[in-house]
Amino acid sequence: MTITLNLTEEQEREVLQSAAGQDAAQLRAVLEQALEEVVQKLLRASGTREDLSGEEFQGLAAELARNIAATPHHHPLPADALTREDLYREHP
Repeated sequence: MTITLNLTEEQEREVLQSAAGQDAAQLRAVLEQALEEVVQKLLRASGTREDLSGEEFQGLAAELARNIAATPHHHPLPADALTREDLYREHP
């Protein structure tokens, strides 16, 4: 599983400054704050469908789509890649 941390400009600046200054405690604090946001989203997403509002689901789906599109090795499937014939090709 890959977890992406979306840092604010301020967090990114703090990460770079902390790393340059070898300030492990500050670097850890900034990353923990960013990771906490991801953990909360994962916990909300791991609930049942009833626990997730339609708006939350749409937000998570949009975020997933953005992450997939931003992946360097992302190759969208052609429209005809999932035709019925292709899905059942090995099962006549």
